[in-house]
Amino acid sequence: MASRTIVGAIALLALIAVGIYLLAQVPWEFAIGGLLALAGILWAVGRDAPGAV
Repeated sequence: MASRTIVGAIALLALIAVGIYLLAQVPWEFAIGGLLALAGILWAVGRDAPGAV
């Protein structure tokens, strides 16, 4: 694997870990609402631009 791939994978894992940590800091209702909003935004963006997600 190229070093860029490894660094990118580590960065992606770090972002996911920070996201999970932040979701654990808020009440579960807000976490569910945030995830649903994110899914809705990704769905809306992906409709007009194939391959955006």
